[in-house]
Amino acid sequence: MVLAHPTLFAEDQPYARSILHIHVLHRALTTAPLLSVPLNLSLRAYARKRFPGAPVANLPFLTSLTRTTGIVSVFVMAGLEIALLGRMRGREGVEWQDRSWRLLGNRGQQEMDLWGYGGGVAGGLGWVVLRKVRPVGWGGWKAGVGSVCLGNFGGCVGQMGWRGGWKGGKWEEDGDGV
Repeated sequence: MVLAHPTLFAEDQPYARSILHIHVLHRALTTAPLLSVPLNLSLRAYARKRFPGAPVANLPFLTSLTRTTGIVSVFVMAGLEIALLGRMRGREGVEWQDRSWRLLGNRGQQEMDLWGYGGGVAGGLGWVVLRKVRPVGWGGWKAGVGSVCLGNFGGCVGQMGWRGGWKGGKWEEDGDGV
């Protein structure tokens, strides 16, 4: 989200539902690569064994992974949105406000979002370049969305390495931070 608290109290949080929906969609972009890697590997093995001459079986790994990630991301987004609606069904507005307010107040979540957005932009720019350099397999929405998802995932992994590894899980304000 990368937004500051606009209010002092959770009960006054505006756009609570939108904030939670955007958060869930962003997490779907991060989750899709985790599911698409084993799926892509198994589909490639099956296609090479069953249909060795098919163009899909002989696509480069990165191309097929990116396209698979794009397709998987649609299903993950739908699944997580359904889960959010199921979880929050019948809840009062103040509960939506409280959850979104806490989300906006979490420093780790804000940092994760920043790194994820940066990675997603880098992935999207990489897709634009690859589409020009290697047009086979890189056109269309699947490769575009997959590139953004893989970039987003890379950004989130980078944040975990930065905060958890390099910084030792500490913040500068804690006094013990690096």
